[in-house]
Amino acid sequence: MSLTLAFPLGDSLRDALDKFKEPLAVIRAVIVGIDNETLVLHGAPIEATENLTSDLAAVRKIMPLDVPRFVMVKLEEKSFAEILYVPEGTKPKVKMLYAGSSAHLREQSRLAIATDTHVISVDEINPTLFGRDIEAERVELRTEKEKIKEEIAKMEIAPQRSAVELPAGTQQPLNAAAIDVVIAIKDKKLRAATFKLEGAEIVVDKTVDIAETSHESWISILPAEEPRFAVINFREDAIILLYLCPDSCKPKVKMPYAASKGSFTRQLTHLEAKPKKSVETSSAKGVDAVIDEALDAPQLEDDAKPIAPKSIMPKGPRMCM
Repeated sequence: MSLTLAFPLGDSLRDALDKFKEPLAVIRAVIVGIDNETLVLHGAPIEATENLTSDLAAVRKIMPLDVPRFVMVKLEEKSFAEILYVPEGTKPKVKMLYAGSSAHLREQSRLAIATDTHVISVDEINPTLFGRDIEAERVELRTEKEKIKEEIAKMEIAPQRSAVELPAGTQQPLNAAAIDVVIAIKDKKLRAATFKLEGAEIVVDKTVDIAETSHESWISILPAEEPRFAVINFREDAIILLYLCPDSCKPKVKMPYAASKGSFTRQLTHLEAKPKKSVETSSAKGVDAVIDEALDAPQLEDDAKPIAPKSIMPKGPRMCM
C-alpha cells in the first residue's frame, strides 16, 4: 500500500505553476483541488502585492470552507510553502486523497518548497503560519536597490549555526534525542532506529546497535499494528528511509504520518543523512528484499516515472496513511 497518490495535473494548473515559478512572477498563491482523480486549479492565481497579509486575506476569501484544498504560497523569490487545508468534518476517504497527494504535488510543481504545513481553518492561513513578522512582510516586488542592499547584508559575517539547527518552518520537528540518533546513524554508530509521532514532535522509538549486521535485527523492531518511520544503514553506502503503515491502522492514525513525511525527509537531508532511497510498505515481512530491489532498480528520470492508474476510486485510495 503506497503513501503517495500520483494524480495527474490539469493543463490549467500546470500552466499556472509554470508561471508561478518564473523569476519575479507577480503571483502570491495558487490554490489546488482534486477533481475526478486530477489535480486542478481552484480559481485564478492570487496576485502578489507588497503586503503578504492582504494577499493571504485574498486567499481566504476564495477558499471553500467545507472542502479540502492545497495552497501553494510564494514567501519570497525561490521560496514557497505548501499548505494542506482539511476542515473538520471531512470524510476519511477525502482526507486520504489529499494527504496522499501532497508529496506528489510538491514534486510535480517543481517549486522550491521551504515548508509544508496543514491547517483545519482558513483563518490559520496568515503570515504567522510561516513564522513571519506581520509588520515586516515585504517579500516581493522589491526594487533593484532593495535587492542589492539585501545581497550586501548576506555577505556580512553571521554567527556559526548549530550543527543540529533545523530548517525554518519545520512543522513536525525531530526532538533533541531523535536528532542525536539520526547523526549516530549517519556516522555509522547505529545500525537503525524507528521513530514515532508524539505530540508535536518526532521521537525515537527503538534503536539497533551497529554491531548487529543481520536484517532481522532491525526488522524485529518494526511494530505489526502501528505506523513508523525507520532510518536504516542498509548497506555501506546506503541509508534507507522506511515508511511502515500497516493496513489495519485507522485513517486518523495514518494521516499524521503521511502529513509528516516531507518534513521528516527534509530534516534528514539537513542533518546530512539524506536517504539513498525511500521505501513504503504495509508490512515488515520481506521488506529487506523490497529494499534490495529498490536499490538495484535503475534510476528513472522524472518524465519516465510511472503514471498513476487511470482509476482507483472504485477500490478506494491506494495509500498508506
